[in-house]
Amino acid sequence: MRVSRLYIFFVLFMCCCVKAVAQDDPALLFKHLNADKGLSANYIYCLYRDDHGYLWISTENGLTRFDGLTCKVYRHNANDSNSISGNFCNNIMEDKHGDLWIGTQNALSRYNRLTDNFTTFHFGNTTKAIRQYVFPFFIDDKNKMWLYLGMSGSIFKYDFKTKQLDSISSYSNGHVFSTQSLYTDLKYYVTRGVKGIYITYLRSGKPVNTKGFFLSANAQKQPVAYINQAYKEDDTTLWLCSDIGLVKLNPTSEHYEVYNKFRGKTIATISISEYNSDYFFIGSGNDGLLMFDRRNNVFAGQYTNQLYNDQSLAGNTITYSLLDKQHNLFIACADHGISYTNIRQSIFNKYLYKEELTDPSIDNNIVALLPVSATQVWCGTKTGGIIVYDWLARRIVDRYTHEKNTGLSGNNILQLVPLKDGNMLVEGPGSFSLYNRQSKTFTTLNYQNNNGSNIKPAVHQLKYLHDSNLVAVSEEGMFDVTIESNKTIRFTGIDDINNNLEWNHCCFAYELSNDTLLVQTYYTNLYAFKKQNGKYTLLKNIGSTPYKIFNLACIDNTAYLATSAGLKTLNITKLQLDENKTLIDAQCNDIAIAEKPYLWITTSSGLYRYNYYLNTASRFTKNEGLQDNLFNANTMTTINGQMAVAGVNGFNLFTPYLVHESYNRHLVQVDNILVNDKQYTQVPNPSLCTKLVLPYNQNTISLSFTTIGFSDPEQNVIYYQLKNYDNFRIKALGKGSIRYAQLPPGRYEFQLYNGNDLRKPAKTLFIIITPPLWQLWWFRVIGVLLIAGIIYLLIRMRINGIQQRQLERVQIMIQSQEDERRRIARDLHDDFGGRLSTLKLYMQAAQKQSLSQEGLLKQSSEMIDQAIAELRNILLNLSPKTLEENGFQAMLKEVAEHINKSGLLHCEVDTAGFNGKLNQSTAIALYRICQELINNTIKYARARHIYITMVLRSDALLFLYEDDGVGFNLATVKRGYGITNIETHVQALRGTLTIDTVLNKGTAITIELPLYHLKK
Repeated sequence: MRVSRLYIFFVLFMCCCVKAVAQDDPALLFKHLNADKGLSANYIYCLYRDDHGYLWISTENGLTRFDGLTCKVYRHNANDSNSISGNFCNNIMEDKHGDLWIGTQNALSRYNRLTDNFTTFHFGNTTKAIRQYVFPFFIDDKNKMWLYLGMSGSIFKYDFKTKQLDSISSYSNGHVFSTQSLYTDLKYYVTRGVKGIYITYLRSGKPVNTKGFFLSANAQKQPVAYINQAYKEDDTTLWLCSDIGLVKLNPTSEHYEVYNKFRGKTIATISISEYNSDYFFIGSGNDGLLMFDRRNNVFAGQYTNQLYNDQSLAGNTITYSLLDKQHNLFIACADHGISYTNIRQSIFNKYLYKEELTDPSIDNNIVALLPVSATQVWCGTKTGGIIVYDWLARRIVDRYTHEKNTGLSGNNILQLVPLKDGNMLVEGPGSFSLYNRQSKTFTTLNYQNNNGSNIKPAVHQLKYLHDSNLVAVSEEGMFDVTIESNKTIRFTGIDDINNNLEWNHCCFAYELSNDTLLVQTYYTNLYAFKKQNGKYTLLKNIGSTPYKIFNLACIDNTAYLATSAGLKTLNITKLQLDENKTLIDAQCNDIAIAEKPYLWITTSSGLYRYNYYLNTASRFTKNEGLQDNLFNANTMTTINGQMAVAGVNGFNLFTPYLVHESYNRHLVQVDNILVNDKQYTQVPNPSLCTKLVLPYNQNTISLSFTTIGFSDPEQNVIYYQLKNYDNFRIKALGKGSIRYAQLPPGRYEFQLYNGNDLRKPAKTLFIIITPPLWQLWWFRVIGVLLIAGIIYLLIRMRINGIQQRQLERVQIMIQSQEDERRRIARDLHDDFGGRLSTLKLYMQAAQKQSLSQEGLLKQSSEMIDQAIAELRNILLNLSPKTLEENGFQAMLKEVAEHINKSGLLHCEVDTAGFNGKLNQSTAIALYRICQELINNTIKYARARHIYITMVLRSDALLFLYEDDGVGFNLATVKRGYGITNIETHVQALRGTLTIDTVLNKGTAITIELPLYHLKK
């Protein structure tokens, strides 16, 4: 008993030790970048992480930009003046504009981020570019560049405005370490000599003193040292990496200490990066990466290349190291490229993985996991039987296979089920085996069901219910399971359940409570059954489930379902599925409850920790030490208080509350733009493009985007959406591309979201497709107006044509009337007038011969005179001779004289305002109008005065006619021949007629005739 207690105490002590080590030891899993993966060369001289998230790598054969997934290499091209000045690159700096400065063996190069090319700066002879080694190391508060020039072997300060190069010091051998932030007043800098270092102190940008250290054996008894890198802790502490170890130097007192011992070895140091206030990462000459404890001044840990571990360092000689703000650690391994990791990522301890197994024939694809003690676990494998594994000792204790004659019926393990009596039931395809713990032997069981069949169905689950009944969830329905003494396993159908299912192929069962059982039929429906008095009754057909449920976990009133279609939820009270919500979009193979408020879910693409309070998920992958990203269904369990998860490459153990998220946040960026399937060159650097304005015929756009990050970037979830085109966000992993063909004119926003933060887009590219000219609103308005104008003109021309033809017909009619009048007047004058005149002569002759008839003849003669006078008036009306001979004005006056002779009506004519001559057709028309007006006045107006006036304006002739008669009502007056005749004549003259009349107040008529017509 005492031994047993000591053993248990020892096991618990070891577990605590393991946890403590796992928590304190910064276990690191490295990924690698080398020339085979796109790096310009495997020997690294400088590493720099810029403000846009890219890692820049100086090598001996070019400059490389790395985003975590892909490399872009920049090399010198003699035929391209915008290429980098040389391939041997050294130090890298970033200015306040976001451009980079790179020193090469030929000159200084500035990387222009906007145009994605380089500008070269040569120093020396102003008439000829001199190739020389340039090492830039500082930009001061006056925007002057501090650099080392190899031709003179000196430090210079360069003013870009004046192009003046000022010499500072000759104490240098080509490598300079600045000790403060850029754009400040440089106080001092450290330069490397052939041996040792020089510290040059400055005041107002000018050297005032230079000290040398470790140059040679001197009075201070400093050893000779070759300095690789310097790090300033404060004004009195300078850390130096050298061939004699890590040196801590006080430049003021000149006191120094050397630390170079680790595990009995003397360490040469090359690079230094600050981990935190207590530790440095130190790159060594041949001993990998070391951790240095600054509190105790000792080396405390080591990371080296391990031959069979591809997540160890690529090499043991470290030439450069960089730890960025996101805790990404980049290690340059001499001739092996870069090894990199995130030092804050959670590391999951893994067991029974391929790299650990000495026998490659052992199958470590674990499909069933069952702990049997504090340190031992049974692992059922897909093809290799059962492995008994001691996770604390990291060794295989035993193996059970069919070939070893252990009684195991087969090597393909489906389930391991612990029985109430301490034994174990092992399921394989078509068989069951019973493991006896005391005899450590397997017995093959004979299958039998209540229908007499001995053909074992496919069983999805074997589990105990709360009443200690073992049940099987199988393709033939639900069964009670009993193991009989005659080596028989008997399945008895649960008819209360099976008879209420539309299909008996059951794949999942779970007790929500002691009296409520959930049953799912294979990819079809989910049912709830109520158990009462040992009988099941159908409570509810919950709904269609076109997916498979593997497991569930209940939190308060919500059941979280791990399904083949993702993580879904069920309202327990309402027994209602939320089909519109998928919390994790991946095949979820198992689920377990950990400390609040977290659920742990194994999936086909990693391990998720889900916060059910915040509805957020964190994802962990094999880059954090998981056995693989693919986990097998129903393989989550707990071992000695730790959570265990298994998959295709062994299993992991971890303590949930010790797992934290990596601080690293991935960036997303557009890295290529094609327009109409051709490279878009107006913005050479796609990552800086914020807006595309394209014409309507350049509306096929292809966009490539990528993750910028170094912690599992290929699995980083990216969502993208083209607003105003895509109806929803589309998911991609790591990187992706999309082609939008024939985008309609309009405004769009291409939005990229980091999968960890969907609140706002991480990148937005505005796209404007301008419409063609004929689709612009102002063009459409002008077009409509133009069409309307044309239609109006056509209608107007049509109307004018009709009016013109009407006018022509009226004019022809009037002209015919006038011709007919002239003919009648001529005939009356020549014939009838002549006859009357002859008759008068005859009667005068008869009067002379017969005086007795004198009275009668005289009366006849007077009547003849009256007839001749009337005839003369008719002739005058038909063909006014005065009008033809003397013009319209004279004719008006003659008419007025005739009216005035009557004594009943007075007519005044005023033509002083018009002294021109009208053409004959106009004059005749006006005369006819005047005749009608006078006749109407005489017949109806009972007027005493008539006023006729003619006035000539600049563009028209006004004919005014007024009388002081009784007037008339224009709206009710009967329109007779007279008014119609007047309107016809005015229309023929293309004039306007205005009648102004009021009862008992006379009448005024205005006729306006256009001058252009009067002259025709």
